Amino acid sequence: MSPAERPRVELRRAAYLQLAAVVAVAALLARDDGAWTAPARGAAAGAVAVLTCAVHEAGHALAARARGLRVHTIVVRGLLDAGTVRAVSGDRRTEALVCLAGPAASALLALAGLAVVAGTSDGWYLGRVLLVLNAFVTLSALTAGPRSDGARALRAWRDRRAAV
Repeated sequence: MSPAERPRVELRRAAYLQLAAVVAVAALLARDDGAWTAPARGAAAGAVAVLTCAVHEAGHALAARARGLRVHTIVVRGLLDAGTVRAVSGDRRTEALVCLAGPAASALLALAGLAVVAGTSDGWYLGRVLLVLNAFVTLSALTAGPRSDGARALRAWRDRRAAV
């Protein structure tokens, strides 16, 4: 892939503010764990939030690439508001597959979090964060509003022209 074909990644200012909020809230929730543990847990939760967003959007981008579509840009407006700018396919199955690839990637991360929680005796903190955050992202991406991945996949599947 030539440098001209690589998709750009745009990170908007709101994403930084939301990341700071995630770190602060997670640190406040862990404040009883000690002076050094709370900031570390906050930073870890922030890293999991960034990972969640990156994997979700990478799922869309990789599915689009696998189906022969050009991915122009991945835009991160916020941790729970991102998008992949890509060519639109005339095939409704391809459109639905690309729309559902992000939630599928998030669901896999949620299952990884579940495996970590089940595999450790204390239900390791990052495993719980990974499980809860990705389960939330998966469900909200499939059900939340007309711009959601689930709504776009349904429109693509129902519309013969696949105009999403």
